[in-house]
Amino acid sequence: MKFNDAFSKGVEEANRKLKSDLQMQEVAAEYQGKKVVVNITDDSVYVFTISSDSIGYTTSSSNVPGDMYLETDSNIMSDMIQGKASTMKMLFWYSSGKIKTKGIGPKEMELIRKLLGK
Repeated sequence: MKFNDAFSKGVEEANRKLKSDLQMQEVAAEYQGKKVVVNITDDSVYVFTISSDSIGYTTSSSNVPGDMYLETDSNIMSDMIQGKASTMKMLFWYSSGKIKTKGIGPKEMELIRKLLGK
């Protein structure tokens, strides 16, 4: 579980911000009850559950259904987490099938970025 530490820290940071950041509270309220599944094909499945006052996080050994789904490999996810994924790279990865999504548009990508504490 290569990304467990990064995702755990991101969720900790997001939960800390939820206590005082009105924008984060609005995002959490909008996505209340939603599940974000991040399937890193050569690593693990990471599951984020959003409630109005917190974000839960767990891992799974298999893919689980979610309202929003992102699938990619660990190299691409590393680039995304480290801020090395330019818009052009993201478009290329998406159009070439290296990133697969369901229920995720630009607004939800911003949500995922916030879940990572960025």
